[in-house]
Amino acid sequence: MSSKSEFSKFISRMFARRIVIIGVVGAVFFLLVAILAPIISPYDPSEMDLMGKLSGLSSAHPLGTDMYGRDLLSRIIYGTRVSLVIGVLSVIISAAIGTFLGMVAAYNGGVIDAILMRFCDAFRAIPQIALSMALIAIYGSSLFSMAVIIGVSTVPAYIRMMRASTLSITGSDYVLAAKLSGEPVLLIMYRHILPNSVSPIIIMATQQIGSSILMEAGLSFLGIGIRVPTASWGSMVNEARPYLLNHPLYVLAPCICIALLVISLNLLGDGIRDALDPTLRGVNK
Repeated sequence: MSSKSEFSKFISRMFARRIVIIGVVGAVFFLLVAILAPIISPYDPSEMDLMGKLSGLSSAHPLGTDMYGRDLLSRIIYGTRVSLVIGVLSVIISAAIGTFLGMVAAYNGGVIDAILMRFCDAFRAIPQIALSMALIAIYGSSLFSMAVIIGVSTVPAYIRMMRASTLSITGSDYVLAAKLSGEPVLLIMYRHILPNSVSPIIIMATQQIGSSILMEAGLSFLGIGIRVPTASWGSMVNEARPYLLNHPLYVLAPCICIALLVISLNLLGDGIRDALDPTLRGVNK
């Protein structure tokens, strides 16, 4: 069967539910906003005008200004970059580490498997937000540090997922044939195990991006995430709390953006799950 035919089937299964289209449109919209931020942003997000602080909606400032006179629309546009970079990068880091360790645990078994599983149990016993706060206190809260910290805190979930997926195919004929032919272990993992067990990881990673964005926003809201003057939706909500009644848009605008982006990514993840999960194929028409 041609790759074009397979791709067509993937697309048709993915969009079997029309609501997935909304998720894709939303995700693409925010992605374009993040990419085109320097072009579409009317102002520098860090540019202050103390004489015009907390101004309402106007032609000069479509969403008004914040407590330092910075344009809210510009900060929201650049905040999209922060959320997507941290969300995607943290998932790539956690998925890459978790996938490799999960394959190693399932393929080797024995002591290695036991050690990695006990590590996952101990790691998951610590609340994710508490672990993230501790790591931020040690390594700081730069954009890259936040992505690594959030990614590391979710690695155990990927290890368990990949281990279960790998265990289901390690006894397959093509894996046994590769072992008997003397192929190196890493080559067997790369050629035979990974392509046939990566679908659950792709589904999980897509759905995890939204959770990572929420984690970053929560940490920034608490004041321990992305620091000002860098534009972050979570820190914007934290700054706006005292002005909730007098300037509600100051709070609502970043909150609405967080909700829309996370919902869009979750809908996109559901569509990819429907397309890749064989147990769901043919269920949604």
